[in-house]
Amino acid sequence: MTFPANIDHHRWFGTGSLFFPFEITLGLKHLMTSASIHGYSHSHHGPPSTLKTFLDGGLLILSKYPILKFHTLEFQTKASHSDGLASKGALHCLIDVDGKEVDVFTSHTQASYSYTASPEIDAIQRSQITELSNFINDKMTSNSAIFGGDLNVDAFQNNVNGTYTFLIEEIGSGFEECVDVILKEDGTFPETSVGYCWDKVSCKELVLGSYIGRKDVKKIEEEEEEGGYDIKAARYDYLLLLNKRKGGVVVKKVNGKVQKFEQGEECEFRYLSDHFAVEAEVEIAVIKFD
Repeated sequence: MTFPANIDHHRWFGTGSLFFPFEITLGLKHLMTSASIHGYSHSHHGPPSTLKTFLDGGLLILSKYPILKFHTLEFQTKASHSDGLASKGALHCLIDVDGKEVDVFTSHTQASYSYTASPEIDAIQRSQITELSNFINDKMTSNSAIFGGDLNVDAFQNNVNGTYTFLIEEIGSGFEECVDVILKEDGTFPETSVGYCWDKVSCKELVLGSYIGRKDVKKIEEEEEEGGYDIKAARYDYLLLLNKRKGGVVVKKVNGKVQKFEQGEECEFRYLSDHFAVEAEVEIAVIKFD
């Protein structure tokens, strides 16, 4: 994947022909115009704001290929804290890729608001993920799907709350195959977010990278070696390949990685966003049944 030049961007999850940018409410028209110039002329966005929400869902699917059908989900499980101001939900598109149909989904679930999600937040996330799973199974019309999104479930804390396992099992229900494109053979994965940091003296929680200036981050990292800070990695963002059956039209991973979009030394902040992009090259193949 090559990141399109001259496009306003914040958070991206993509393959080369599909992009899932987030938090684009204010610049939507400009972004879609810019994307169209680069060949991404098909799109679907939402969920829209309502009388009860201040912002729309901030979701957008951009495609170089025709969109045959599209659907929008607004979560019935209402978000907490400032997330409650937005119409949290999910999007679906059925896309025709050179005669092969593939379903595409994206979502942005409840944020954690702390390194370890509270029981209240964990319950909201799980409920929204269940709604998302039902939406995927209800709207699927092809054999295969690509899901990309910021689910705010930290896979590094799976041994604490088991939510990553819940996520994979829930979204993967009804499919023979669910591939996490950045999951390594040894069962580990890279971080997709700037680290969380504790000042051991003040016990204050900080977020590095896009919220703290570059000089401050460097100082914190140096002092971590001296024992003054504790920095934890986080992984909230997902790109999943789903196949109902391993025959017919299937999506297969060629490669997957995390793109951090680190800024130059002249920039005040190290990263473009507090979240990194998950990207993958995939093959849409026709496999004969045994």
